[in-house]
Amino acid sequence: MKKPLIGITTSYDSKAKTMNIRTTYSESVMHGGGIPVLLPVTMDPERIRELFDSVDGVLLCGGPDIHPNLYGEQIKYYCGHVNHERDVFELELARLAIEEDKPLMGICRGSQVLNVACGGTLYQDINLQGATDFKHADNSESHSPVAHPVDLLPGRFFEPVLGISKLEITSWHHQAVRTPGKGIEIAALCPDGIIEGIYMPDKKCIFGVEWHPEMLPDNPGYRLFDYFVDQCR
Repeated sequence: MKKPLIGITTSYDSKAKTMNIRTTYSESVMHGGGIPVLLPVTMDPERIRELFDSVDGVLLCGGPDIHPNLYGEQIKYYCGHVNHERDVFELELARLAIEEDKPLMGICRGSQVLNVACGGTLYQDINLQGATDFKHADNSESHSPVAHPVDLLPGRFFEPVLGISKLEITSWHHQAVRTPGKGIEIAALCPDGIIEGIYMPDKKCIFGVEWHPEMLPDNPGYRLFDYFVDQCR
């Protein structure tokens, strides 16, 4: 059986003319049985369509914050670095996936892109906006990921896919879904109430996680890549 092509979004630096990804993303796709294909950032609608049509599924990776004006807000001082070109590119990929019901997996920023594409909103900073006191990212010099549990809601995507109701995850974010967009349902929550996982129940396989499953190959959450790639066949 031919292996599915999985388009992976990349970090983009327009000044340096570079794009890159963490190898854990491509390794996770290959472990799941797919062939990773890097998707270069472009704002040309025709090229976005061509790239989208060339792959069997889309993996939206982590990265900088999404510009708040894309979900109807003014940018605050606590919002981090934004990248307009990448925002435009990834939002269009998400909208195409939703329109055509092509499998899509969003990780961290990628989950937020999915929500914004559906008209949802985000916390520009979960701590400074009072959503939680718990730090979901290490702001020290080491900038290490933070481990914490996540509750997988009964019957909602992650719980039936993984066959468990609780998961220890690796977190690395200061933003999160605030108001779920149209067609989006919450499927995983941190004990502090922060939304950690979303999905679209009316679609074949469109979901997002706020955590980083690609960083924990021995964790049960790594099986999400097996499931995602299988749905792309």
